[in-house]
Amino acid sequence: MIKELSITKKIFLGLFLSVVFVYCFNAFKEPDSFYHLKAGQVVLETASIPNSDPFSFVANGAEWVAHEWLSEAILFISYKVAGFWGVISFVALLGALTSFIIYLICRIRGVNFYISLLGILILNALTFELWIGRPQIFSYLFTALFVYLLERFRIDGRKINLILIALITLIWANMHAGFILGLAIVFAYLFGGILNHHFKLQSALDKLKLRNLSFLFISLPFIALLNPSSYKIFTYSYVILPAIEKLGVMEWYSILDYLYLNETVIYLAQMVIFGLLGIYWYLSKRENRDFILVSLILGISVLPFISIRHIGFWPVALIPFVLEAVHRFVFVRIENRINSKDFGILLGIVLLLFSTPKFFSFPKEYYNRLSVPIGGAEFIKRENLKGPIFNLYNDGGFLIWNLYPSEKIFIDGRSEVYSQDKLDEYLSILGGGENWRELVYDKYKLQYFFISYRRNPEKLLPLIRDLENDRWRLVYWDDLSVIYVKDDVQNKEIIKKFALNYVGPFRNALNLPEDDKKQAFAELQGLLGRIENSEIIQQYARQLMQGR
Repeated sequence: MIKELSITKKIFLGLFLSVVFVYCFNAFKEPDSFYHLKAGQVVLETASIPNSDPFSFVANGAEWVAHEWLSEAILFISYKVAGFWGVISFVALLGALTSFIIYLICRIRGVNFYISLLGILILNALTFELWIGRPQIFSYLFTALFVYLLERFRIDGRKINLILIALITLIWANMHAGFILGLAIVFAYLFGGILNHHFKLQSALDKLKLRNLSFLFISLPFIALLNPSSYKIFTYSYVILPAIEKLGVMEWYSILDYLYLNETVIYLAQMVIFGLLGIYWYLSKRENRDFILVSLILGISVLPFISIRHIGFWPVALIPFVLEAVHRFVFVRIENRINSKDFGILLGIVLLLFSTPKFFSFPKEYYNRLSVPIGGAEFIKRENLKGPIFNLYNDGGFLIWNLYPSEKIFIDGRSEVYSQDKLDEYLSILGGGENWRELVYDKYKLQYFFISYRRNPEKLLPLIRDLENDRWRLVYWDDLSVIYVKDDVQNKEIIKKFALNYVGPFRNALNLPEDDKKQAFAELQGLLGRIENSEIIQQYARQLMQGR
């Protein structure tokens, strides 16, 4: 399939994969990626898979279904080889490999070479940003592999394709809960295959293929059970739902909750338009009818409406088939009138247009400064702050990477670890509940609060009010996070050195008393000396100047 390509097409294919690699080369932009690296480190260094929580003092010893242990270990190996840039590069390589597999499926389905590359770039563009250092990337890869092997099986009926699917399932079940999607894809091929056979369609599988596919589908759940968590990987998604609902974790919301974003509208539009075109093509005429692909399109298209975290699976699984519909419905009628050279020119223009903006926004740092609280974490380590710590749910993963094992965190993104009563306590502290003082001072004896305030500052006002009313001292402030320490002997030196008594993100610069402005300017000067390129602190200083 590659050998028969002309030199020109091989060059285009190489350029296409290079562009995909560049677009999948994404900086770390969410703290959860970092706890996956730490978990991988624990697995490799202890040569064991944890079954209880080692990272949080709140849930210390609670059951932890570490169903992603293998992917976490692999990600950590890439970190050991080349640091954070090694992880980013490894993820980008997987992204390019997945797009290559999608291309191979397109060619199996007879899609024009140029339409394949153009379609993958255009229909996959909005999901390239999902390629970050999290276990879900392996589910994208394996989804494409499942579809490729099943399409190969439809053509040649060779059992080796099914054996490879079984082996991938064994690996996948130890890497990410998305393996259940693999089982669903096999079911779609089996169910659709039975319908095709029943209606004696041109796309029908013979009885031997259906029997082998049935045996594979029956055996896959038992193969998936060969993991350290056994049956619990099947129930994982249901176990974490109560915690997700209580915490309001946005990535588990339906795509319909994100319609205020232009990207969501574009994604939905392309999904509906091309999905309906695919269904129409595979149902409209008997010679094209294929219930396997109709089942696949319908099943995969439901996923984003269940949770927006599933949006990456639609392009990975369905691009070849919707492009086939586009090819057969539109381009097959005109491609004989278009010189292949013209297609090549169009592809070259698209590759250039796609690659140019990315090169201007290519990550210069391994992390996103507006979402990863690296400055605050470095302050904790540099000044040797001692806990117990209270942190927000979203920050826990990054703090695990930076502080464990010397310090344990309060909470993190592993929702299944935290019982309902622990989550209630977290929300009570966060929201200024009636038992705030009891939890902070008596039960957990907290010493400092680490708060990333940029995401939802209004929600944090009750907590900030309680901290400042109880004379907790603000000792760190940057464009993303603040740190408040308890005013006691343990933190005496930190307070003396860094306390901000007059300025802060929750203190209105325009309302400062005139007598306090001199001290406020002195604190801002010290801050600007410690916090480089801080837009928020500079803006605060300008506001303070306006109020004079």
